[in-house]
Amino acid sequence: MATIGLGDFLPKKDTLSLALRSRHKVPFIRRRLSAGSAVLTAAPPMGDLNWFEMPAQLRDKLPLTVSPSHATPVEASVADSVPIGTRIAVDRNTDPAALGEAVHACLASYLSSGDATSSSIDVPGILERMGVAGALSTDALLRQLGAVRRWLQERWPGAGHFGEIPVTHVSGNGQLMSGRIDLLLKTASGWILIDYKSGAQNSSQWNILAATYGGQLAAYSAAIEAATGVAVRETWLVLPVAGTALKVLTESNRVAPDIAKVA
Repeated sequence: MATIGLGDFLPKKDTLSLALRSRHKVPFIRRRLSAGSAVLTAAPPMGDLNWFEMPAQLRDKLPLTVSPSHATPVEASVADSVPIGTRIAVDRNTDPAALGEAVHACLASYLSSGDATSSSIDVPGILERMGVAGALSTDALLRQLGAVRRWLQERWPGAGHFGEIPVTHVSGNGQLMSGRIDLLLKTASGWILIDYKSGAQNSSQWNILAATYGGQLAAYSAAIEAATGVAVRETWLVLPVAGTALKVLTESNRVAPDIAKVA
């Protein structure tokens, strides 16, 4: 009490109340404490004191963030396949991941350039800067870029194109999904979701591809529909190196949700 300047205000003798300047009275009791009068809590026989009760069984928690590419797998299958251009031969010593990033960059640059010709896109420079120069024919890749754009324009004429769209979505289990959508097409009936893959898989491996990336497509679809209120009507994998586009059916779009139509 002396430390905070109240020692002189306390009564010298025991009393039942303190009289304030306002003439109000405050109940008062004095207790004298000593080490011998302390009541100590005994430590439990099995160990130290614990603040919180420990559960009988500890369970692993889900990570807060999750990449769409590591989303929970879903049932998926190939509903349609469309040839696009011609398959491109790839040097067998090329790092697949590095090539995939480079082809992705070339597609993103080309499809975002409007009606620019393929020759105006610095494909050789992109391949060189990303460490895969010589992995495939530059001319062949340029032809494939044009073939992909023609296919998009012919299949969904007049659709709005939105490339490299960042998206974040809180899933039903509380995890935060964050990623980047390769291409979204806006049509009168809803969204068309397209993801680029640089693999050269043949038709015998297409269903494996659908099963591998079905969870990713479903996760992106859920995020798009939650953010826009507009249904994702179709999901596609575009494989420019393999010269193919695959329409993938997942659990979420086997029956397209009747959410809303794009205005």
